[in-house]
Amino acid sequence: VKLDKNKNVYTLASVTSSINYCTISKRNSSMQSVWIKPYFLDSSIDLYPVSFSLRRKSTNPDIYVSGYTSLGDIITSKFDNNDESVPNLIWEIPYDCGTEGSDVASLMVQDQYDNIFITGYSNCNGTSDDIKTIKYCVNVPEVPDAINGPLTVCHGDAVTYAVTVDT
Repeated sequence: VKLDKNKNVYTLASVTSSINYCTISKRNSSMQSVWIKPYFLDSSIDLYPVSFSLRRKSTNPDIYVSGYTSLGDIITSKFDNNDESVPNLIWEIPYDCGTEGSDVASLMVQDQYDNIFITGYSNCNGTSDDIKTIKYCVNVPEVPDAINGPLTVCHGDAVTYAVTVDT
């Protein structure tokens, strides 16, 4: 659950059906439904959302969603937020460590500059689980590039479940 500057309430929910997907919803400060956005990747790819955030410096904040797929990739997506209308997908970035492994996102946070940090783990090319942290700069209108590449910060059997940034 997240709140914007106008005290609107946003939620991210995982939906299990023949294909797993998520919904993003917005309610006004009186808890009346404003919109619900189903988010599918493909009719044959399951999506497991783990975290979302709102762009802090905006009255109608953009929405960022992070999760992982049944293909073993981390996925990060950006949606616009034009007040009353259902948001549109702006961009979608998959991260795949390689053909012989899987990547799983655990959590996403934003810093005071609206950069996105995603943490989780990868086990590429037969390695044990390695901590994976990805940073995306989002203060540009185009699709962001990963800064300094996705960083593997340790080796061995390790999994990250939380991340925080200093302000």
